[in-house]
Amino acid sequence: MSEKPLHTLDPNNWAQTHADYLFNYTITRVNNEDLAKDIVQETFFSALKAQENYRGQAAERTWLISILKRKMIDYYRKINSKKGKAEVRMVFLLKTVENYETEEICNELDITASNLWVIIHRARHQLRKCLEENWFAK
Repeated sequence: MSEKPLHTLDPNNWAQTHADYLFNYTITRVNNEDLAKDIVQETFFSALKAQENYRGQAAERTWLISILKRKMIDYYRKINSKKGKAEVRMVFLLKTVENYETEEICNELDITASNLWVIIHRARHQLRKCLEENWFAK
C-alpha cells in the first residue's frame, strides 16, 4: 500500500508565497541582490522541472529550500573552480609583489579582509609546497 503524500505543491503561488522568504535566505548568504534574485529564479525553474519527483513528505517550502541550497552550492563551486584560481593569483601578486594595501585590494576585488588573508595563506602554502616538491627536491 502506498503512502498518501502529506503535502502538495502549488507552483502557481510559489512567487507570492515563497519568493520573499527564499530571497531573504539567499541574500544573507551571497550578499548580492541581483545574484540572490537569479538563484531564487533558478530554484523556481528547477522546482518546476522536478515537481514530478516531489513525494509530498516535506513541506513545499522545505522542498524549495533544499533545491535553493543546491543552487547556492553549484554557484560557489562554479566561482571557486574558475574565478577562485585566478583570484588567488591576483590577490597574492597585489599584496605580496605589488605591496597594495589590504583595503585597496578588498575594494577592487569585492572581498572581505578575512577572505583576503585566507587566500594569501592558501597561496603561500601552495607556493611552499610547490617549491619543496619541485625546487628543493632531494
